[in-house]
Amino acid sequence: MYEARYLLSIEELIKEVPEQDLGQGSAREALFQRASFRVDEERREKARRMRTARARAACLGGGLLLQLAVGEAVRAGSAGSFYDLGRYSVTELLERLEDLPYFPLAYRYGENGKPYFRDFPLQFNLSHSGNYVLCAVSEEEIGADIQQHCGKNMEKISGRFFSKREAEAIAAEQAGEEREKLFYRLWARKEAYGKLTGKGIAGVLETELLPREAQEPQGSAGLKSAHIDATVLPNGRRLLWEEFILTVAKTCQVTRLTSGKQHILARQLNLQYAPTANFTAYENDIMKEMSFNVENYPEDNYNIAFCQFGI
Repeated sequence: MYEARYLLSIEELIKEVPEQDLGQGSAREALFQRASFRVDEERREKARRMRTARARAACLGGGLLLQLAVGEAVRAGSAGSFYDLGRYSVTELLERLEDLPYFPLAYRYGENGKPYFRDFPLQFNLSHSGNYVLCAVSEEEIGADIQQHCGKNMEKISGRFFSKREAEAIAAEQAGEEREKLFYRLWARKEAYGKLTGKGIAGVLETELLPREAQEPQGSAGLKSAHIDATVLPNGRRLLWEEFILTVAKTCQVTRLTSGKQHILARQLNLQYAPTANFTAYENDIMKEMSFNVENYPEDNYNIAFCQFGI
């Protein structure tokens, strides 16, 4: 069975550009234009109506991933190839698409608005959160979701929308970090399951989707993949899961103010493995070596979930 899964960073399209670096701003707009020309007409028009750069970037990013997904599926033919989670930046994805034909994709919509390709025998699912867009395609129905850990009121949401056992499991976690991990793992599962069924999250919130084990995804630094898990639904049908945890390195931006203008001294420092960061700055026109503690610059964590019905 053919399946493919992709993760796209849209940071190039949404990062703030300093006033004095107008060249970067022009480059970002040029990247927006390149992305817009490469997606299908419906998605291009949808992106045009978006009010924020982030929403526009996520919409175009989804369109680029669909072009990649269809292009690679057509190229694979009946080989039934399976791809691991492919990761791209916008620039990398546009370069990859240069090797593939453009597809004028069209869509049809299910009863609850779930989209399907009109002319290709593949199911697809898109999700976006924070700086990432997620895409999954398969010959069978598939659900996919990505959730950035962003400080939701976990107790209030779990008490209102999760099953009793799910809410109790979250409340039972003594450490705040472990409680957050379980909450977002369950939230990503519920979103993915709602997309799989086409009912949306509102239609599946009360369905219990607790992991069979407390074990969290394991793997290399940055992206950790879990073993396949399974949930037995009340109707006896099995729901198969594959999950990831994405951890983005700590980054920060150091600035100083001169005559009311912001000047960048250091940008996107990789602080993942260091408790402090050193940089060179000017104070009263005297160059100084300075350092600061990075505890106030936490890592960005994301939960990713894919689900399909099993036999």
